[in-house]
Amino acid sequence: MSKQMFCDGVENIAVISGNVRVELFGFAAGATDGKLDHNREKTGTLVMSPEGFLRCCQAFENLKQEMLERGLLKPAPAAASDKSPTSPNFAEAEA
Repeated sequence: MSKQMFCDGVENIAVISGNVRVELFGFAAGATDGKLDHNREKTGTLVMSPEGFLRCCQAFENLKQEMLERGLLKPAPAAASDKSPTSPNFAEAEA
């Protein structure tokens, strides 16, 4: 029999002893004063091999694409161009 678990998000992901550990959280019921982060509680941990983690990433990416195509998600806004300073060693030579 499979166990179903509900989560609102991922709290932390780490590699420990060669396994990927994904800590899940849920929002606790009660007054939040508008700040849900204060009502997070750990709901479980997924532990998987690195290969299993990659399969999960691909499955999530496939589902994301399907949801975008069906209009269930809106595309993320384009990232702002990177304005971080670069080394002059990598600057393009002026003509």
